Amino acid sequence: NESIFSKYDQILPYIRQPQNFNNKNNFKISYDEKDFFFTTISEFNNQNKNILIQGDSWAEQLSKKNNYNYLKKFSEENNYGLINSGIRSYSPSPMAVQLYLLRRDFNLKPNIIVALLDQTDIGDELYRYNIPNWQENKVNYFDKSHEIFLVQIFTEKNFNSIKLIRLVKLYYSSNFKKFSTHKKTIFYIFSRLKNFIQGIPSVMSPIVNGMSDHDLDLFASRVENYIEISFQDDNLEYLIFVTHPHKIHFEGKKYKIELGDLLEIIINKSNYSDKLFHINFAKIDEIKSIKPNDMFAENDVYSHLNEKMYLKYYLPEIIKKLDIVIK
Repeated sequence: NESIFSKYDQILPYIRQPQNFNNKNNFKISYDEKDFFFTTISEFNNQNKNILIQGDSWAEQLSKKNNYNYLKKFSEENNYGLINSGIRSYSPSPMAVQLYLLRRDFNLKPNIIVALLDQTDIGDELYRYNIPNWQENKVNYFDKSHEIFLVQIFTEKNFNSIKLIRLVKLYYSSNFKKFSTHKKTIFYIFSRLKNFIQGIPSVMSPIVNGMSDHDLDLFASRVENYIEISFQDDNLEYLIFVTHPHKIHFEGKKYKIELGDLLEIIINKSNYSDKLFHINFAKIDEIKSIKPNDMFAENDVYSHLNEKMYLKYYLPEIIKKLDIVIK
């Protein structure tokens, strides 16, 4: 049988990596291959509501033992089906493809989707997944052709100067495929160089430095595409977005963009606005009572919550919203 890893290699950018899920990292996950595509917390059933959680590392963290057990108790007490398909560095584009595959290949048809979006999803869409909107018949959605050559360059025994020239050429050609014009490609490479000089990870650049109108429109189109694909299945009743500010959002006006604000605009303009909800932690009163240093993982540039905050603050708020939406 074809492995899940090879089956989806040309359709998704990647799936969960087994080496990240071990006892040391405290994850509740078996080594059944499909667990690296999604985690079944409670089996989907036709008797009650089925909930799918999607997202990046914020959602992947829900497969940690304490979070898993918290969600397991919630789902069993209410007889809900509950599956977590969060994979680090995902954003609306790969989430859209993943959702299509979960429905097609695993017959998972949720009634409610909880989409955990992170501030870095903006940068992921602009820089990492800069490709046309996905279509069902487009198999090779995430172009990985340049990755093979990158590995070759790093493993060959050439002088560094030769490697550097080849890397520049490869980087330019791979990005030219995304942007189609030399002008756009050069502008993009200069912006990445600026990020490098500033010491800012590329995925953080939009929220630190701001976004052009083109970038705002592009990100909105990716979220709209995800919403459209979500509601292609009539089983879906509601899509609940969740956003949370980063640590530096609490420290004055250092950041120029906050994801929750962008998402509010996109949701209000959507044709599905009556079926969309947004848990915007930036506007929740509970956030004011917690010191940022107590909220986030220590020395984490990407501002993930620490494990205590998942159980004490983040998950309870999401559960509270689910209870209101379902009942």
